[in-house]
Amino acid sequence: MSLLSCLLSNEKISVKTKNKLITNTQSKNLLLKSEYINNKKDFIALNFSNNNLDSDIDVCKASEIIVNFIGDITNRSELIKILNLRKDVTNSSIINHAYKKWGYSFPVRIYGFFSIIIYNSKERKLIIVNDHLGSKPIYYYKSANAFLVSSKIKTILNLIKIKEANNSRIRDYFIFFNGKPGETFFSNIFRLEPGSLMIYQNNKILKEKYFDYDLSKKTIYKNDEEYEENFRELFLNTISSLSYAAGEAKIGSSLSGGLDSSSITCALKHLDKNVIPQSVLFEGLTDNDYKITNERSYVDDVSKKYDLNTNHIPLINDGCISEYPKAVKYNDEPPSLINGYIHSAIFENLKNNNINILFDGYDGDTTVSHGYEHLFELGRKFRLIKLYKEYSDIHMLQGIHNPKFLKAIKQYCIKSYIPKKIFWLKDKHFTGSMIPLKWYKRLDKNKISPPEYKEILKNYNGLPIPNLYSRDSQYAHYLDVINPTIEMSLNLINHNASEYGIDIKFPFMDRRLIEFCLSIPSNQKLRNGVS
Repeated sequence: MSLLSCLLSNEKISVKTKNKLITNTQSKNLLLKSEYINNKKDFIALNFSNNNLDSDIDVCKASEIIVNFIGDITNRSELIKILNLRKDVTNSSIINHAYKKWGYSFPVRIYGFFSIIIYNSKERKLIIVNDHLGSKPIYYYKSANAFLVSSKIKTILNLIKIKEANNSRIRDYFIFFNGKPGETFFSNIFRLEPGSLMIYQNNKILKEKYFDYDLSKKTIYKNDEEYEENFRELFLNTISSLSYAAGEAKIGSSLSGGLDSSSITCALKHLDKNVIPQSVLFEGLTDNDYKITNERSYVDDVSKKYDLNTNHIPLINDGCISEYPKAVKYNDEPPSLINGYIHSAIFENLKNNNINILFDGYDGDTTVSHGYEHLFELGRKFRLIKLYKEYSDIHMLQGIHNPKFLKAIKQYCIKSYIPKKIFWLKDKHFTGSMIPLKWYKRLDKNKISPPEYKEILKNYNGLPIPNLYSRDSQYAHYLDVINPTIEMSLNLINHNASEYGIDIKFPFMDRRLIEFCLSIPSNQKLRNGVS
């Protein structure tokens, strides 16, 4: 993980302020790598990363453009060819050239996981950009005299005088869990939304969304083999580009026994990387709980196939409750990762073994999709024979014979045509099972206002009711991909990783991979009961 901070002020930046910026952004395992201060000393850019990471500050003296970059570019080789650059060029220099060639349209051409700050000194203008998921958090604060940007809220809090809680975000946390786009738990401190470009000039902010998934894209191949081959090529290219800078250094990979982490581990070995899998063992459990959680046999299968030296990390009486004091200490906002303690154990083990890169299979099932939205597509089109076959096959594989098909018709054919307002009124006045209503019942009604219908639609992109889809399967998959919980989780995992000096990578979250999986037919994601 790498971090950045920058400050543009109407006054000369003091040494004391500079030191505050450094002290509050860095951690004991992630120190200052490079810095830039202009001649007037009213602008400062700081970059914090491990020496082997391709995150840095690039300064073009001719154009007086400064780029502060952290992260990875997964289409790096293509950009190098288009921009006619050397193979050993830094990522920050690639961004500098891309900005000069394409202007404000450059971000959509950059694939990867990143936060970017560009300072145009001649125009005294800041341009802030993040990736399609907002995976590396970037926060900002504007006052009458200064504009402050950082990877950490703590950095901003320690440089401003007035610190106030954002009651709107606190209320949303207890009802919706996620907040409104761009909000933080602190008033006047904001998070840049995913896929955004922001310009700051003359004490004014202009924001625009430079990226969203194009649902008009449809990928159709002749047969299954072509879908498989194209996915494999994209997947291997993503892992290759994310691991290129590591060279022969050791690379950690989370290995849980699931398909997503297993495929990443196998791909790294296939690419001749020095991969050291990290597998957590849950010990001290009852026999029944141990059977449920034990996937050691799957981990061993992968290890044996490639003769891997897997690190087994025992967890005894560890969990989200015991992790909470540490999580509160490390995080700037209320920590919300239920499984964060697993990452912490892996990060600690990596640090003790001098490994600072980890590949993680986070949410691969969301990118690829479980495929159950295919049932809704069949139901909405009343293709009852195919629906019956898929529904029966799914239940057969679960050991259930003769499933009730009327239930399937009700769930997949009829439900999506009922107006959402009817579900809302029914749940509000009778069942009360909808999550925000359920959570609101536990709160002090005198202090927190109840959730409203339109507010819930906006927050969840629909009603949070299982098996309720009003459009095609591609749109249902899209809603899963843009779920704000993904941004929140990636932010928290990255933040936690930075405390240990670990650079964590999420191949399944790559934009090209997500775009591909969104564009293919739903029968490629669910067929004959197999998701």
